[in-house]
Amino acid sequence: MSRNARRELRKAYEEAYAIKDKEIKAQNTLRVDYYRAYLWRLFAGSVKIELPKHWSIDYFRWSYFWQGSVGVCELEGVVVPFAYSVKTLNRWKYPTEVMGSDEVTRNSYKVGEDCELLYMEAASLFDPYGCGVHNLIDIYAEKLANADASIDINMLVSRTPWIFEAENQAEIDNAKAMFTRIMSGAPAVYLKRRKVDPTSTGAATITRMPVKDNFIAVEVQDEKRSILNEYLTAIGVNNANTDKRERLVVDEVNANNEELTTAVSLWQDNADRCIAKIKNMFGERLDGELSIKFGGDRRAARYDDISRPNGNVPNQNGEN
Repeated sequence: MSRNARRELRKAYEEAYAIKDKEIKAQNTLRVDYYRAYLWRLFAGSVKIELPKHWSIDYFRWSYFWQGSVGVCELEGVVVPFAYSVKTLNRWKYPTEVMGSDEVTRNSYKVGEDCELLYMEAASLFDPYGCGVHNLIDIYAEKLANADASIDINMLVSRTPWIFEAENQAEIDNAKAMFTRIMSGAPAVYLKRRKVDPTSTGAATITRMPVKDNFIAVEVQDEKRSILNEYLTAIGVNNANTDKRERLVVDEVNANNEELTTAVSLWQDNADRCIAKIKNMFGERLDGELSIKFGGDRRAARYDDISRPNGNVPNQNGEN
C-alpha cells in the first residue's frame, strides 16, 4: 500500500469514527515497557522449543516469534537460521526468492532450493514485521499500563469529601475554621449556639461521602486480571477460572480447552509443515532436533478428575 493510499485510509477512518490519531494515546511510559517485557516472557516461556546445537535461541526467538518468520539456509556447511527480506513473490504471494538481512547471510536464496522458510502466519512471509507476536504484545501491554495508571490516579484522588451547607458567608467561614481545627487534631471545637433566623431553614447541614463510593481501584485490578487472561488465551495458555471459588464444571473445562487449542492451531500447523520441509531439505545436517510446541500444557484441568460422580472438577484450592 502506497503512502498516499495509507493517508487516504487513515482519513477515512477519522471521518467514519469522528476521531483523530492524537485524541487517543496509550500510556507511553515505563509501564508499557514493563508489561511488554513481561508479556514477552509469558509467551516465550509458553513455547517449548528444541533447536540444533549451534543455533542461538535468542536470535531464533527474535526472528521467528517477534517478526513472524525466519529463513533456514546452509552457510559454509552449517545450517543456520537467518532474517530475510523478500525479493520476488509468485502469484500466490509466496516468496520464491529472499535476501538475507544480516552481514553473514547477505546473499540471495531461492526458496525450496537454497533455503526454506519457517513462519507463524502466511502474511509474515512477505511482511516480516506484520504477523509476529509483537503487535499482540503491544496491544495488551498498553491495556495493562492504562489500567495501572487508572489505579494510581484513583488511589491519589480518592478522599473522604465533606459537604457543608450554610445560609451565608459568615457560616461558611465558621465551618471552614471549625473543620480546619478538627483536621489539625483538635480534640474538641466549641461554637457559640446559633440563633436560628425565622426565615432560615435551620442549622447548617454536613454531609460526608464514603470513600468507597468513588474508590474503583479494586474493580480495575480485577479487570487487569481479565485482560491478562484474555492475552493468555490468545497465546494458548491455560487460565480457566483459576480464581474461581465455586465448582469448576466439565463444560467450562471443555470450552476453555477448545478456545486454547483454536487460538494457536494455525501457528502450530504452519510450524509442523515448515519444519517437515526443513528436515526434508537438510536432513542430518541440522545437527540436532528442531521442534516447536505452542501453548505448552493447554489442559484446563486434569481429565481424570472430570469423571467424578458429581461431574465437577476441583478448583485450584482442591475444593470440589
